[in-house]
Amino acid sequence: MDTTIKLLDEVDAMQKLGMRSHGRYVYAVQGDKTQEVIDWVTAEPLRICMCAVWDVGVLLAAYVMFDREAQTERRMKEINHALEMFVMTFHGADEFNWQVPKNVPRATRRP
Repeated sequence: MDTTIKLLDEVDAMQKLGMRSHGRYVYAVQGDKTQEVIDWVTAEPLRICMCAVWDVGVLLAAYVMFDREAQTERRMKEINHALEMFVMTFHGADEFNWQVPKNVPRATRRP
């Protein structure tokens, strides 16, 4: 079975994660290699938010989240760097079905 990574719209993200998803891009990860994504996120020195969903010891999904806006230029660069690293690692990787629009969203600076 492949592992699917898809970008959720705001409504789907809110239904799955509630207010934790507010103001964030949310990537849903489901499938055999979900633990690999969790391990990557926790090992990287990047500021990435993540939520894993388990049911009776079975990993169902992981939700990787990136802020949509940043208060500073530095934070915006950190978010976009983390997002680029995530995309470079898993887009096109073996057994990952990447279902994200061609133009991956990026964080912007809050006015």
